[in-house]
Amino acid sequence: MNYAKVETSGYDAALKYAFELGAHGFDFSIQATKVDEINDYENPLDPGFANPELIEITRPELAGNIFLNWMWGDLQVGWQSQYLGEMLYGGIEIETAETLYGRAVFMEEFWQHDISASYLVNDQLVIYGGVKNVTDEQPFLTENAFPASPRGTFFFLGLDWSM
Repeated sequence: MNYAKVETSGYDAALKYAFELGAHGFDFSIQATKVDEINDYENPLDPGFANPELIEITRPELAGNIFLNWMWGDLQVGWQSQYLGEMLYGGIEIETAETLYGRAVFMEEFWQHDISASYLVNDQLVIYGGVKNVTDEQPFLTENAFPASPRGTFFFLGLDWSM
């Protein structure tokens, strides 16, 4: 018997715009998600029983990303921002959260900003680098570091070399 399923409703929206100004190229995109309902059906004794998941950890009602890129010749610089709406701490059920713990178990909305750049040296070599989590946002208190890395802000630098 296959009883397990997830049902969800809501909507996604995306917008992208690109243009050039002389030798400079720009592109902007925004992606957003609004979730109205997420129900988990996982009880083999009652396959019709819905466990509501909305606003539990990794299940925000609102989420989105913003991307802004500038290109000039072989150089590309980008900024990304990720937004996650209010969520509960890990392991707490939305049905009983406020009754048992009050508002103290709700994590506030989250913004993370990243900056990156890349330079195409030639057909075989690309140099790239950036900063993840520029504002040093801390992860939520859960069994896993989410949504930020437990490392906080970190820098990276690398090359792609193809032969």
